[in-house]
Amino acid sequence: MRVVSDAPVKTYTIGFSDPRHDEAPHAKAVARHLGTEHTEWYVTEQMALDLVPTLGRSTMNRSRTVHRFPRCWFVSWRGGRLRFCLSGDGGDEIFGGYSRYRMSEYASQLRGWCPGPIRKLPAKALAALANRRLVPKRWLRRLRWAADLLEAQDEVIGYARMMSSGRRPQELVYGSEELPSTFGQLVADPALPLLRRCMLMDLQSYLPDDILVKVDRAAMSVSLETRAPFLNHRVVQFASRLPQNCLTRQGRTKWILRELLERYVPRSLTERPKMGFGVPLAAWMRGALREWCAARLAPVALADGGLFKVESVQRLWNSHVCGEIDASVDLWPLLMFQEWKAASGPELSLSGQPHRTAL
Repeated sequence: MRVVSDAPVKTYTIGFSDPRHDEAPHAKAVARHLGTEHTEWYVTEQMALDLVPTLGRSTMNRSRTVHRFPRCWFVSWRGGRLRFCLSGDGGDEIFGGYSRYRMSEYASQLRGWCPGPIRKLPAKALAALANRRLVPKRWLRRLRWAADLLEAQDEVIGYARMMSSGRRPQELVYGSEELPSTFGQLVADPALPLLRRCMLMDLQSYLPDDILVKVDRAAMSVSLETRAPFLNHRVVQFASRLPQNCLTRQGRTKWILRELLERYVPRSLTERPKMGFGVPLAAWMRGALREWCAARLAPVALADGGLFKVESVQRLWNSHVCGEIDASVDLWPLLMFQEWKAASGPELSLSGQPHRTAL
């Protein structure tokens, strides 16, 4: 883009005060190397506190704040406002970039070494290590992934468990049950290498049903058009024909893209551990959002409607607040439901006998 553009390329990035989630310094270094007009915007806990209570009334309010500086490269600036931008969505799914792909392959090798009857032993051992926090925090998620992959009936079910955002609905919601996984309905030739199967499943589910839909809803709500060059059909077709050693090689993911990138940006600016674009939600829930969370998860608020198992939710919330576990993924859907219910007003009646629900 920088090479072919006659006008200066404008780039933007979002940063956080928590270094575990902050990529802004790395983006700034790349922007400086490429000579773009770069802007940083840091999201603070106070911004989250001001924004979150509005989500129940309009989920699009979030995009009105964030649309100014999404995590992508903007290419059109007309009349003082952004018209459209390019995003990197799809690059991981078609070039094998997610670390969970490697985790699936490692677990598959371990499954091959362990016969079915004894496979649960290492799975339970890994889960125990994770639950008791006997390893560094950065390894907890991977240990839980490995435990799920080993314990699952097959690799597809194991991958579905690893992709699940919440795994305890029956512990928190009356009459709830796990819905059948959509992964079992996806088309993935069992003759394909496991890496290709995981990538294909993401292309059919995670990418269109999560990544693309949330970006499109947020951007289009403020008339900002996003385009994903990686998902051009010719690029996807090209990637699907690549030999696997062009996707991963010597522990490096997206190998062919990294080789191409080095023509423009030195490796010293790009070679670092992969980060997802997440917010420090767990810390915010213990900090600026704590009072808001506590109000929505208070026993009297949870009891209204008879949906939630009050003691179980409270136990999970208390464990999160004291830092014993990170329960943000399990609690966030409940918080959003509670906020939506409160914003819906008295016309939404959920009182009566416990409802049978499926989450």
